[in-house]
Amino acid sequence: MNISIIKNHVSSLFSSSGLKVRKAAKTNTQTSSDYILMISNVTEQYEQLEYSNRHSVTLTMDVLVTSQSESTAQQTMTKVHEVLFSTELITGLLEKGINVSSLKLLSVVDDTDPDTAINNIMTTCQINYIARPTNNGE
Repeated sequence: MNISIIKNHVSSLFSSSGLKVRKAAKTNTQTSSDYILMISNVTEQYEQLEYSNRHSVTLTMDVLVTSQSESTAQQTMTKVHEVLFSTELITGLLEKGINVSSLKLLSVVDDTDPDTAINNIMTTCQINYIARPTNNGE
């Protein structure tokens, strides 16, 4: 499965650009300059290509940024978009044997609340690629 390869590659690109993928904690110890960056809901959908033993694969992934500061959340999501839609993402996946045919931004949703100081921005992106069959023919 390429799902873990793609997720790890995206996470690595985030780290190399100065972003830290963090997990949410039960207690909120964030300051206004902190953020939580999470990759979630990573799914793959396979479709058999006609007259071929290959599959067309659609991978969908959500990236969520949460911060007490609205500007921190927006600046972090801007960096996330720069990474997700960079040539390094596609060339890195090509080096790993994943032939990306398209990369799409499906949605960006934000929820800012100055009263509670919880600001969320979520991006959903889609990566389409062609998968070769495994050794057992799947």
